[in-house]
Amino acid sequence: MSIVDVCSVISLMFVALTFLSQIRNNKKQAATHISTWIGDGEGIKKSCVVSNDNQFPVYNVISFMVPNDYSEKSSLQILRYIQNYNLHFSKDSEDLNSSISEKENMVERTGGNPDLSECRNMYYYEIFSPGSKEYFFEDSHGMGNEHKVPGIFFTDNQNIQWYRDIHGGLRRKKYIRAAVKAAIIFRHV
Repeated sequence: MSIVDVCSVISLMFVALTFLSQIRNNKKQAATHISTWIGDGEGIKKSCVVSNDNQFPVYNVISFMVPNDYSEKSSLQILRYIQNYNLHFSKDSEDLNSSISEKENMVERTGGNPDLSECRNMYYYEIFSPGSKEYFFEDSHGMGNEHKVPGIFFTDNQNIQWYRDIHGGLRRKKYIRAAVKAAIIFRHV
């Protein structure tokens, strides 16, 4: 094998790696424009902002709040933890709205405080149009610098499932089956 052949093979490998990198970046392009962060608030009532800076909607958005010391596990474990951590659904969710008894429990838990009765630790949006939405959560925490931080699951316009973790990292992570199993969303056809 001559030097020209070796250089040709190395050149082809470099082109192939560049091509694969561009494909990966194109798939990630839409997902990089979805974000969530903590907004303003007073006392223990804080806001969480969910934003879609794309020109098109994203789907099956599950925005949630967990303690800052929460360690990530599988999608199902994350969703079950959120469910057990005082789960309440968005007013935008069709059949997933809180029942009257859940609302009564929330008012009872907050001592009838109307400001806290609108607080939730998770919102589900079946279709999230371009723009941003805000919801409130209760950031009551103990000593030791514990506080809540946001995370988000979503599906982009290429039907790729994504997870933006509590540290802002973005990666592909299948979550729809886990959300159905955790009874957060209904089975999709």
